[in-house]
Amino acid sequence: MSTRTIGFVGLTILLFFGLAAALVWLITQLIRGNQASTLATLPLAPEGEVRIETTGNFVVLLEVPRTVRDHRDFEIAVTERATENRTILKLNYLGARSKISGVSTVKIPYGTIVARQPGLFQVQVSPVVEKKDYGQYRLVFSRPYLARMVFQIVGIVICGVGMLLSVLGACWLLGLLKA
Repeated sequence: MSTRTIGFVGLTILLFFGLAAALVWLITQLIRGNQASTLATLPLAPEGEVRIETTGNFVVLLEVPRTVRDHRDFEIAVTERATENRTILKLNYLGARSKISGVSTVKIPYGTIVARQPGLFQVQVSPVVEKKDYGQYRLVFSRPYLARMVFQIVGIVICGVGMLLSVLGACWLLGLLKA
């Protein structure tokens, strides 16, 4: 084995560990970003209030157990107390949607609200059945997350593929793989 081959094997090993470090960093940033993007949560009830301490756009999501389907009929009305701006959100089946799946729950985005100033928001959900247990249902108010998540997931995929290719390249340089 030549000195040149050993140098290339060393480069592929360095590339592998560099990509592994980048992969770990991207995964932790994805998890931290998802936790930090949540502004407020509210148990599902016919009426409620939530305080949002930021301005701009935010996403209204409904977190439900993975197996239920009754969330499709809900209509969420959010009224900004200070300006009396009212936004009615319904689940849109034709538009692009990006649900967030967990182990036992799913967060389904209903739409985006624009907050012109921090303050109280009144939330009304209908139709809420009186005798049904909505203990596992929650309304989640979050910062926009889709673009950030797309870039992080693409980075994770690139790091994973790069790590695989660096292992294959090192094996090829060492003669373990033949053309």
